[in-house]
Amino acid sequence: LETAELWDELSQACDVALGQSCINAKNQKWIRLRRAEAWRHLGRVEEAEPIIGAEAKASGDWWLFARWAKVLVDLKRTHEALDVAYRALIVGGASSRGWETLELVGELLEHSEPALAADHVKLSKLLREKEGWPAKQPLEELAQRLNVTEEAVSIRDLVGKLKKIWHEVEDAEREGGSVV
Repeated sequence: LETAELWDELSQACDVALGQSCINAKNQKWIRLRRAEAWRHLGRVEEAEPIIGAEAKASGDWWLFARWAKVLVDLKRTHEALDVAYRALIVGGASSRGWETLELVGELLEHSEPALAADHVKLSKLLREKEGWPAKQPLEELAQRLNVTEEAVSIRDLVGKLKKIWHEVEDAEREGGSVV
């Protein structure tokens, strides 16, 4: 149903499945996520966001943080989306599978911090090239708008530079105190 983009039917099927007592906890998680994704596509983004956010926090999976960031963008909560996208990059590392999250960060920073946005887009492009994947049109268009140059820079150096920024978000959320 998801592949066929039959979102209403997927939502209904998930409701039925969640009502079954034989579904274990792991499968319930997947069904809740599928239902939230269906809701997102049905325009029920406000209902989908807390489910995806809770699952991301509970599991710590990079791809759930990345999905949550996209949902927050849909809700026009761009500052939160940026923080969540950074968390996805911290958890998953800036590996080839995170190129879309890097592109998303580039989009979010395009107008406020274009130089930082360009670094994220450059890293996204480098990761795609490393894997031998063809260029995606939206990524190329974003790179053009940000004047991303083809100068030689290593993935390692760029990741090292950007990791400091990603961790600033994590450090800002950390609470301090003393134990007596």
